[in-house]
Amino acid sequence: IEFNFADKMNAHPEWPQQYGFSGVVACVRNIYDDLQRHGWLQRLLLGHDAQYPTYSLRLAGHSLGAATAALLSFKLRQDHPDVRVYSYCPPGCTMTWEMAHLAQEWTTSFVLDSDIVPRLSALALEHLRDDTLNLLGRIKVPKYHLAGAVLGSEKHCGVDPSSWCKNANGNRNVASVHEIDAERLQDGVRNLTQRLDATLLDEAPETTTFQRQLRRFLRLQSHVRSSRGAARSMRMYPPGRVVHVIKTGDKRNVCSSIQKCMTCCTSNAGSLYTPVWIANDDLNEIVVSPTMVTDHFVDRICDELEKLAKNMDDSVLAETEHGVADATTSPIDHLGV
Repeated sequence: IEFNFADKMNAHPEWPQQYGFSGVVACVRNIYDDLQRHGWLQRLLLGHDAQYPTYSLRLAGHSLGAATAALLSFKLRQDHPDVRVYSYCPPGCTMTWEMAHLAQEWTTSFVLDSDIVPRLSALALEHLRDDTLNLLGRIKVPKYHLAGAVLGSEKHCGVDPSSWCKNANGNRNVASVHEIDAERLQDGVRNLTQRLDATLLDEAPETTTFQRQLRRFLRLQSHVRSSRGAARSMRMYPPGRVVHVIKTGDKRNVCSSIQKCMTCCTSNAGSLYTPVWIANDDLNEIVVSPTMVTDHFVDRICDELEKLAKNMDDSVLAETEHGVADATTSPIDHLGV
């Protein structure tokens, strides 16, 4: 796995040895050189003859574009100290820890639920590979039985986390302030435990051909990892402050059920989401989910952010009518942008 190869980036005078995702760093250098050569930003924003001297600079991007915007902002802040970056679903291997924390002053990243891209790194993929191989060695039922059980269950082996919560009135699947339904939670955990016990051995047998081949493969991979060098094995992170839009419930109806069925559960129709602040290193593992790819689609995260902003706008207006909130407060401020 070589895509996480890092390249040096002069991000801050105090940290000369900082790195970013190599392909994005090369793109940033080309964009910055192009801007400097043609002087577009100078003509638009800087100097006495600027067309829009009162405007400030905003950068936005999705996926690799989000990483490009975040890294480009380090270079542009020399002339545009008020620059702000909105980074949607950036790669998890965008920049080093010091750069990610420094960027919190002007960068906000948004991640939708189980999106795989903000979790991507060489280490995360290696862990997923090793865990998968280990599980394959412990399975004690035919593989097609396991595949049928996984593909045939929307609730992940009979456990539906959204059903563990209820509001104060006893209504389930409401994305408000939740109280854990302990009895339902325990039933779900017992059901999952029983299924795992019926599927997996406690420990992988040491004498099988598969285990001998696996040990030989892991030794080879360890040698490859040690020969990469520091730049290829260092950990990197998504930029700035990170808002994780987490699925917290389902608003179930006939239409959403049909959509989920027709899309093999990759649709988020009827899903309810809540935005929370997370640390830059919280997305360090790949979550295997039916929506791990579709959560990365730009239209999906835009739709969910618009819904969250509207809901918060409505709540602010309701609180204002009752004299609770300040009428000048923007819903974007409540969303954390």
